[in-house]
Amino acid sequence: MAFWLCRLDSQASPAPGEPSPRDCGVQGWLLEADLCPDGLTAPANWELVQQCEAALPFLLDCRLVAPFTPAQERQIAADLAPWLLRAESLRLQERPVLLLRGAEQFSHPRFGPRGLRLALNSALRQLGCQQPLLLLCWANDPLPDADAVIDAVVEPPASTPLNYEVFLRQAHHRGCPSGPWRIPAVLAPPDMDTSCYLNASAKLYREWLELESSWSEFWLQGSPQAPLVLGSWRGHQRWWRSPSPDLTLHAHPAQEADLHTAWGTNQGHHLALMVHGFHEPELLKILNPLPPGGGRNGLPPIDLYLTVPEDRYTASINLLQHLGWPRVQLFGVTNRGRDIAPFLLKVLPAALANNHQQFVKVHTKLSTHLGDGEPWGEHLLSSMLSPCFLQQLSHQLENNSKLGLLAPSGTLLPCTLSLGRNSHHLLQLCRRHNLPPRTVLQGSFVAGTMMAGRLEALRPLLDQAPPLEAFEEEAGQTDGTLAHAFERWIGLLAEHHGWQIEELAGSSAAVPGFGYGWAAHPGGLSS
Repeated sequence: MAFWLCRLDSQASPAPGEPSPRDCGVQGWLLEADLCPDGLTAPANWELVQQCEAALPFLLDCRLVAPFTPAQERQIAADLAPWLLRAESLRLQERPVLLLRGAEQFSHPRFGPRGLRLALNSALRQLGCQQPLLLLCWANDPLPDADAVIDAVVEPPASTPLNYEVFLRQAHHRGCPSGPWRIPAVLAPPDMDTSCYLNASAKLYREWLELESSWSEFWLQGSPQAPLVLGSWRGHQRWWRSPSPDLTLHAHPAQEADLHTAWGTNQGHHLALMVHGFHEPELLKILNPLPPGGGRNGLPPIDLYLTVPEDRYTASINLLQHLGWPRVQLFGVTNRGRDIAPFLLKVLPAALANNHQQFVKVHTKLSTHLGDGEPWGEHLLSSMLSPCFLQQLSHQLENNSKLGLLAPSGTLLPCTLSLGRNSHHLLQLCRRHNLPPRTVLQGSFVAGTMMAGRLEALRPLLDQAPPLEAFEEEAGQTDGTLAHAFERWIGLLAEHHGWQIEELAGSSAAVPGFGYGWAAHPGGLSS
């Protein structure tokens, strides 16, 4: 959980009888104060904060309200330093923190902030504080001397309605910045009667909170003190609720099915077709169009690696023999871990043991929780199994020695998508396998886990496959399971080892708008 800092102004003060800030997850206050050449005004609500039963640390949000000369910038350090040294003053990474706004009031955009920093460091040392100051700046263009930038999320003017869903879209698709440390911010409108946000709701606010909290935690390499700024105490108090009990079924001991049969001689230069056939009618839609064993009509020779539920194992043997597949590795599996567990634990080790160079991975897919699940599934399968693609796969890999994975058009998405729901498993994977958590913010994954490419790009997964019992029991989950985390981990690991992931050309109209991809501000306003 991130470290939540809430903005507290004079119109939205905690009152007796209301839920306490700590009960609402708040761990610190942002207190506004005006900073002018004559000195610092007392922070808003300072007396009230001191009177709270459960005192919270505070962070000064100083607004420069008048132009400063270089001498005045150095002089105000004497006013600021005692506030930063108070016992109630917030520490992040053991450093006192100061937030500055109104950067245009500095005497010089570069040397003004630098002069203030040097003067503050000197004043703090004289008062017994050896830690350097962490200077935070709220601005579109960060101050050159800023250690971190807090994102600005403000209430729009009444004449400019904004679609609240756009903030969710930006959070889902937010990558890793190349500049200074960025601290995310979220906003629950303080008053819905006068708010100009469209589609705002408690549900979306809590999703935004979850996303940005996870993003901040990954940016700080898994630190539990990763900060997040809440823009409105009144709005947060109205919309935030304690997390619901985790209804996801957790891992329990599982009896792994030991059903395996094979016939024919696999060859490394053949294409390894890996299929998880959970839904029998859809399995037939996958197999029927393919000439058994390939090698005809310009197709490469194909060795089939198939996993099916254990109760359909015998029937699948009969089906494959009836269709005439000459080279088969068939596994009966427990219904656990969706297509991911059978892939990691059964077909991937078998295909690598047979030294295959190229692969196609698909599975039967209904996605009944999506209104457009059927065309989505058809898009994935037709992309991976079209004769044209299968004929050209080897040439694509030969022409680019760094190409590891190929994804259907529109399915290569950022790993930040639904990061909040998958952060627990992803953080565990990062720590277990020594991958810096910030890498997740830079990575991509193939949505739907239907892909093709160079089998060598998947080899690192062999040493990382968890036991079957680590996967949650099947309960219709749509996100947040270990299987969903591995959906992202496959792409992350391939990129981490230097492999490229590319999308196939073609229409992506059938791909659902994951992460509020449809959201836009009305009237074409900038997001």
